[in-house]
Amino acid sequence: MKTGKPFEVVVTTERGLNIILVSRRETSIRSYSHFMGADEAAQFADTLEAVLANGTYTDLECCPFCGQPFTRKDRLCLVANDQAAHMKCFQKLARQGLASYEDCIRYDYEPLPKGLPVFDYSSLDETGQKRRFRYAVQTVSKAVVHLYTTDFISAHKRHICLSYNECIELIHSIREKLDCIRRAIVGTCSFCRRTIYLDQTRYELADGRLVHRICMERFIQSEDSTAAAFPVKKIELTDVFDHAWLFRKHHDPNPFSFE
Repeated sequence: MKTGKPFEVVVTTERGLNIILVSRRETSIRSYSHFMGADEAAQFADTLEAVLANGTYTDLECCPFCGQPFTRKDRLCLVANDQAAHMKCFQKLARQGLASYEDCIRYDYEPLPKGLPVFDYSSLDETGQKRRFRYAVQTVSKAVVHLYTTDFISAHKRHICLSYNECIELIHSIREKLDCIRRAIVGTCSFCRRTIYLDQTRYELADGRLVHRICMERFIQSEDSTAAAFPVKKIELTDVFDHAWLFRKHHDPNPFSFE
């Protein structure tokens, strides 16, 4: 991670996004990468924004005994100073003689509305190659928003807890990177028909058509080159995604000299 934030959004070389989420649990501090296409990332940002707008928000944050953020499935009790706590944590301390049952003001404390579903949104049970990235969102408070994610490779759910404001920042970061990708589109390669971006070295034919640098040799050897207008101008890459180091690392001398 390049920042101290619990997330980072990176543009990949395939012009999708890698959304990196960081678990901040003291017992399991680790990061998870979620690679997805631009459309999938845009849908995730839109869904998360809609969930936040209609979420359920209480004053619940973390259990004073174990320090873990509350979820909707937790069984709670109310202890001294009107603090909510995990029932299992309080009972454990009481059995150890570190707390008194008289310290419990209310058992089966239920600050969340009854009948509330486990998730505000969930695609975890959906299958198919089109849903490679699946996730669920659970709002508890402005301090506690749970994200559960998985992909088509593994059914294991990854659990990340963010605040409401961090989720808003994540949405903005995704959209900023998607805008960056759209602004970086130069045109279409006349050989492979794929999009050409600013951070790709390319050749411009005399008639204005573009060809990827990596496609140029095959283009010359193909029938398409018979209608090509020369001379050809080489246009160097512009590092807009912080990926230029990849090109420098794997750079091979240009075999053409059409400038």
